[in-house]
Amino acid sequence: MGDVLLRKRAYSMLLCLVCLYQSPAHAAGEVTEIQLDNVPEGTVALGFGRRFGDTPYRGVSNVSSQYNENSSDLVPLYYYEGEYLFAHGTSFGVHLLDNDHFEVDLVSRYRFDRIEDSDDPFFEGIEERRQSLDTGLSVTWKTQWGELSTSAIHDSLDRHGGSEVEVTYRYPWRNNKWLVTPFVSYVYQDSTLADYYYGVSAEEARPGRPAYEASSAQSVRLGVGTTYNVNKRFVVFANAAHETLDSTVKDSPLVDENSLTSAYLGFAYQFGNTLNESEFTGDKARFGEWSWRLNY
Repeated sequence: MGDVLLRKRAYSMLLCLVCLYQSPAHAAGEVTEIQLDNVPEGTVALGFGRRFGDTPYRGVSNVSSQYNENSSDLVPLYYYEGEYLFAHGTSFGVHLLDNDHFEVDLVSRYRFDRIEDSDDPFFEGIEERRQSLDTGLSVTWKTQWGELSTSAIHDSLDRHGGSEVEVTYRYPWRNNKWLVTPFVSYVYQDSTLADYYYGVSAEEARPGRPAYEASSAQSVRLGVGTTYNVNKRFVVFANAAHETLDSTVKDSPLVDENSLTSAYLGFAYQFGNTLNESEFTGDKARFGEWSWRLNY
């Protein structure tokens, strides 16, 4: 029995590493994560979310930082809560410890920040800033007064090469079919990360766009996540947040905003819990067997 448990843990860790380095997944933090509570192990959900908001870059109004007429972008949503593995929208990873009081996770989060080639003459000669996947450790302390979590993540794709630390307090409040979760976050980005997205190198400098080196940045994000259970399977959600920008970001020649507002609206359908025998509709003799799903 012990050998079987060890093999299951090893397989879970291996699958997680595959997900971390091959899955397309900013820390947009709480905004792009669907808020659910009391989710049993084995729950799978699929859906879509529409992301709205500001971009810090001058002359660009699309939240995706692309120079086009779109004011929002569509984000596919895959939700899974397992004994070890999890996927919560734009973050995923493995539970190293999960009980009633503490949760320790190896987590990976998709960073939406970027600058792409555009028709705006201001960005001519600017090297592309790419999106990335940040990986690290997250620790959550659960109490009757809410949840306090902290995470430290680093660029796992070696694009911006920087690190970020985030501390968040959230208070989940359930009222029948409604789940409302207000939150406040403190975000620290090191100078490597901030300079990659907001700095201007000597080679990129032009008249009206001087060379600029960004230092480490700190910001505060206030927001709320809401989820409504239409029925046992179908949920709709709406998240919103407002974030201040550090002076090192606001002083960048590439930036024309003092703060950012974002929202995430969508729906998800839960397909049930394959680890709960009462919800298992197949051959009962086969309940408990392992199966693997590959998603692209």
